[in-house]
Amino acid sequence: MPSLVISGQNDTVIPETAIRAAVHKMPNARYYMLQSNHFELCSGEVFEKNIALQIGFLKEKVPVHLVHVAA
Repeated sequence: MPSLVISGQNDTVIPETAIRAAVHKMPNARYYMLQSNHFELCSGEVFEKNIALQIGFLKEKVPVHLVHVAA
C-alpha cells in the first residue's frame, strides 16, 4: 500500500530516528522532511508545501475518473 510520510526537520515531538525507522518498514513509502518543527507543518508556507505534497501524492496514487452528469 502506498504511504506518504511528511515530517519536520526540527520536530521535537517525534524524533527523526523514529520516523525513519517506521518509513524503513514501509515498502511503498514516500518520505519528505520539510524545514519546520512538528506544528509548523500546519501553518504558513510549510503548510502550503505540505498540502502540495499530499495533493501530488494522491493525484499519482489514487485514480480519479471524472464523470459528466447532464443537468
